[in-house]
Amino acid sequence: MRSWFIACWPLFIVVASFAAEPQTPQGPLSPEESLKHLVLGDQNLFIEIVAAEPEVIDPVAIQFDEHGRMWVVEMRDYPTGPQHAPPPLGGPDAKPLSRIKLLEDKDGDGRYETAHVFADNLLFATGVQPWDGGVIVTHSGEIVYLKDTDGDHKADVREVWFTGFSETNTQLRANHPTFGPDGWIYVANGLRGGNVIAVKKDWPSRLGTPARPSESKEEKDKGSGKSAQATGISHDPANPVPVSLTGRDFKFDPLTGRYEAISGNGQYGMTFDAWGNRFVCDNRHPCRHVIFEEDFIRRCPHVAFPAVVNDVIPPDDKNKVFPLTSAWTTSNLHAGTFTASCGVTVYTGDWLPEEFRGNVFVCEPTGNLVQRAVLEPDGVTFKSRNPHEKDRREFLASRDDWFRPVDLQNGPDGALYVVDMYRAVIEHPEWVPDELKNRPDQWLGNDKGRIYRIRPKSERRRFDPKLLGDLRNQNRWTVMTALRLRRHDVNSPHRTMSDLSISEIAYGSPQMGDIQWALSRLHNLPYDDVRDRSKWLPWDMPDAKPQVRLAAFHAAKAMSPEFRVESLRSFARVAVLDAKDPWIRQACIAVAESESALVLNEILRRSHDSDDWNCEGLRELIEGFCAQVSVRDIDRDLNSSLLQLCQAASSSQLKDGGNRKSEVGLSGLLTFAQSLSRRGKSIQSTRAALDEKTKSRLNEVSDLCGARIRAVETTAELRKLAIQWLRYVDFDGPSGHGSELLKLAETLSDQSLRLTSIDSLASFQRPEVTNWLLDRYLAETPAIRRAILSALMAPKERQLALLGAIAEGKIAATEIDPVRAKQLMEAKEEAVREKARQVLAAAVPASRKEVLEAYQPALTLKADPQRGREVFQKNCVTCHRVGDLGVNVAPDISDTRTKKPEQLLLDILDPNRAIDANYFAYTVVTKDGRSESGVIASESSNSITLKQPEGKVLTILRGDIDELRNTGLSLMPVGIEKNINQQQMADLIFWLKNWRYLDGKVPATSLK
Repeated sequence: MRSWFIACWPLFIVVASFAAEPQTPQGPLSPEESLKHLVLGDQNLFIEIVAAEPEVIDPVAIQFDEHGRMWVVEMRDYPTGPQHAPPPLGGPDAKPLSRIKLLEDKDGDGRYETAHVFADNLLFATGVQPWDGGVIVTHSGEIVYLKDTDGDHKADVREVWFTGFSETNTQLRANHPTFGPDGWIYVANGLRGGNVIAVKKDWPSRLGTPARPSESKEEKDKGSGKSAQATGISHDPANPVPVSLTGRDFKFDPLTGRYEAISGNGQYGMTFDAWGNRFVCDNRHPCRHVIFEEDFIRRCPHVAFPAVVNDVIPPDDKNKVFPLTSAWTTSNLHAGTFTASCGVTVYTGDWLPEEFRGNVFVCEPTGNLVQRAVLEPDGVTFKSRNPHEKDRREFLASRDDWFRPVDLQNGPDGALYVVDMYRAVIEHPEWVPDELKNRPDQWLGNDKGRIYRIRPKSERRRFDPKLLGDLRNQNRWTVMTALRLRRHDVNSPHRTMSDLSISEIAYGSPQMGDIQWALSRLHNLPYDDVRDRSKWLPWDMPDAKPQVRLAAFHAAKAMSPEFRVESLRSFARVAVLDAKDPWIRQACIAVAESESALVLNEILRRSHDSDDWNCEGLRELIEGFCAQVSVRDIDRDLNSSLLQLCQAASSSQLKDGGNRKSEVGLSGLLTFAQSLSRRGKSIQSTRAALDEKTKSRLNEVSDLCGARIRAVETTAELRKLAIQWLRYVDFDGPSGHGSELLKLAETLSDQSLRLTSIDSLASFQRPEVTNWLLDRYLAETPAIRRAILSALMAPKERQLALLGAIAEGKIAATEIDPVRAKQLMEAKEEAVREKARQVLAAAVPASRKEVLEAYQPALTLKADPQRGREVFQKNCVTCHRVGDLGVNVAPDISDTRTKKPEQLLLDILDPNRAIDANYFAYTVVTKDGRSESGVIASESSNSITLKQPEGKVLTILRGDIDELRNTGLSLMPVGIEKNINQQQMADLIFWLKNWRYLDGKVPATSLK
């Protein structure tokens, strides 16, 4: 539910303090006493209490309405729910404890002294957003609307609007409903997703859903039928359907009842900057910029998006925090870093000094601090720096270790507000060892809570409601509140936030940011709302920054096809200029989707006699376009593009050892051929549609590739590309290279090139290739064996040959890991299933209970950590990282110091006993017969990205997937005991517990 819970490995240890002078006071302290221990990094700022107990208790989120009143979410159920709360609050029959408070400052002194319980009996409430005289609230798997109609400051209207948000984990739930610049309400999903459906039927406005000119019938149908769950859209309020939020956040239109899954995956916190950029956070990722919205992605069904968010603040251990206290975390590898990032907020007010505008602020409650990050443009996104890092300070920190900042908010007065839950413990029992689950102090502070205002020392001010009429106000809260008031007035001509309200803000402004803000609105609006979008597309605007161009690219997807084609030639120039920016490259490819051949042809034509071949990012840009053109029929533009790629790949310089132009040309051709293959086509089948000149050039490329592989002067990269190209030419015949690939796969000294050769060789479904793979298996190293096994997993004939070799004893059944074994035993072909079940009996893991009993002696054997390191290196490094060994594909296991040996033994021998759903292994079978497995690292409506052993990352279009199956297993194989005896297990466990002490740099009190 919230990133201020620490959801990591269940280890509970103390983090060393960076600066603990003066000594940490013993809490709890009164609000006034605690205030004295708050330290601001900027001496020109001032912090003051604006609300405290008893007016607020356990506050976790706040918002302000148009009257300047403060709405407060009180999560009084924290941490384990009402049934487990101490008397008199809790008990078996206790009602939910969360509340919504309405606070007023009636005397105008800046202190919100008057509190009303607006709504109670809510369960784990997480967020509030004013709307139409009431509030939208997230709690307990629902979005509800609460309103007071009789003026007694108590909600007498309670409507459930949406249900289906995940409730599987009390700390990971939907939160932070936020009014977005497009007039919709955005919600962070809490990381666990859900299948969300609208319950409310009588939405106030029945606005139609006009189709954009570029929409096909299939696209128009999305969101109004059974495809909605897959696409993440429900746009027919009369017939709502569930949408899946797996890996995505949520937004809805409170006027019409339309709702969608959106990009991003926020844990607890969501914020917009002044130009419409959206940011989210989670425990170890303090600030992530959502670059590609799901709406944009959905309009590009043939484009794979490997990533949609960028870490603006460095994540994990790449970022440092500087607490004034000793903070508890669940992992000692998190010491001095963010472990519970939450409440991410961009300051868009106008009361703090100008240098604070646009800065990001993030809460770290376990460290009792708030960090400030100054954002700096980095292409279309941002990078950041902590301005206090050199002094090892933070923007705000406390010596009172009960200070628990969990949320931040821009105020109507232009100040920055800090929400302090004020508790002894910020930790959920689910993530701590059993002996600490019932710790007596976990409820301490359940009668306390504070809210602070940060402002300059030198002045005081009050909120003036008259400012709500000024859409040019420097306090962005004022602008957004004014737009919200327009939006929920169904009689207002501005309710669609279309041309009029956008032009009020953007037209006549010299600021590129204003133009970007307007552009970022357009891509979410139906085309009929803003008919003439051409004026908003600054392809050639001389001062346009990458962020403005990216916003223009988003808006371009809603243009009429005719205008888009007219714009694409100048667009090609922009694409090359910005090719080094991976986000601009991805946007260019997506915008040009249906006209990608035209743009590719223009890019290649412009680059033919220039130095563009050496431009950073040009290769990746051309590869992206080549992946797109493979879905089109061969036309004049595509013929011309292929010819130019052939000319580049076979340029005269190729004979002199290879150069950048040759590599770019050949990599483009390879991408084109690979994309054809994934769609069941081939270069050979495409040749008939090519003109004679292009056919001749393709033959020349193949012949030159054969020569380049053998030439000693060829660069390693060009040789690798040449080996890959040979998979797309004939195996036999005058131009065949089959025998050459066999020789390369057996004799190359460079392992990387050998693996490339085996991969190319395996693409030929021929008996001699299958026999070669089987014959070479036993003589090869682990890396080559893994490549051979992957090659033998498809198609049916090879699977049967593999199973035959196992039956004959040529390959041990134990060599087949559980994920592959399950894939074979559940294959579509009956012959494969039956054979697998016959021969893989030896690979079926023994009873875990029996194995655990058999390995108990390992816990008492004398161990050697050096041997344990070797065991880890041999068996574990493809998926786990400890110290400088391995890669992290599965959960982080490096912080094992405080785990008991018994627990480590259980985790190793029974990895499926307690596995986080985020680390289930998935098997993907593509339409061209490839089989891949891994953990889903990210996904969108168009594609999924797998994280595989050895740190490999693979992005696959959903349209290329024949079958996607959750194995229900950990990526870590069951049955590791077949490769590790008792002594080796003892060595491994000893090393895992003590590896960080073995270099002598860290003193160890004892090694166990």
